[in-house]
Amino acid sequence: MRIFGGLSFEGNATYEHDIYTKYTPVAACNGLLWETQCSASRTCWGNLGLYYKDSLFDAALFDSFTGRTFTSDLNNIELPSYHIVRLDAGFTRTFAGGDRARIGISVYNLFERTAVSEGSPRQGTLQNTGQATSSAGKVLRGASWLDCSFEF
Repeated sequence: MRIFGGLSFEGNATYEHDIYTKYTPVAACNGLLWETQCSASRTCWGNLGLYYKDSLFDAALFDSFTGRTFTSDLNNIELPSYHIVRLDAGFTRTFAGGDRARIGISVYNLFERTAVSEGSPRQGTLQNTGQATSSAGKVLRGASWLDCSFEF
């Protein structure tokens, strides 16, 4: 939705409701998983942001939301939802002949939010409440980078 000039507000949202009706990953779980939510399947996610673009400058500040999920198909450990805010900005220069160069900066996880995006996938249904989750499933801390591009 254009606000004015090169400034616009954009967003999207997704809602998904997946449940198992018949599924038994381990013989000991006979029928236990009926009517449970699929593990690693978020119920909702989306993003909202302000975006600006003109012939020289562009910028974006947006929030990505990821809904809650469970670490395994047993739905015994819930991972809470989280937000990640990102900032992008750049400068573009057009040269004779139509070639363009852009230099920009991006900042991921602007507010250094901490969250866990997944449990311990290798443990599957053996995960229990109170156990540690894998460190590989943690949301990355804030990071920034500089990028340059050239269109010819």
